[in-house]
Amino acid sequence: MRRDALVQLLDEALGVERVRGDDWLQVLSVVYETPYWRDFTEAAWAGRGNGLMVRGADEAEHVVTCVFPSEAILRRVKPRTFVFTEHPIDDAEGDVFAPISTRTFQRLRRDGISVYTAHATIDHHPQLSPSVLIARAL
Repeated sequence: MRRDALVQLLDEALGVERVRGDDWLQVLSVVYETPYWRDFTEAAWAGRGNGLMVRGADEAEHVVTCVFPSEAILRRVKPRTFVFTEHPIDDAEGDVFAPISTRTFQRLRRDGISVYTAHATIDHHPQLSPSVLIARAL
């Protein structure tokens, strides 16, 4: 599937354009000693913290999902994959957030791997938020 078509579908379904200043952007300033992530992420993402974070290949051959994009997960992702994740950083063992390394960002770029995050858009979605899904399950 075309990356841009997938991004447009997700942006519309999740209302990404309405989000500004997601609280994860504040967490990034604590997790990263220097903001090197800005060298790899989309400018629009840096303002809202949701949507296309890393622009990969024009055509996505694979799609994977996760909640936190750990280094271990991102290492296993095949080239030309579209990664859909709720959070933009890893929730490492010991309940400590961990950054995506420069090396991993370089690999994402080299291998045409896109990363799309949807934190606030998922948490506040009327049908898809974890709270709504848990309440329905109960």
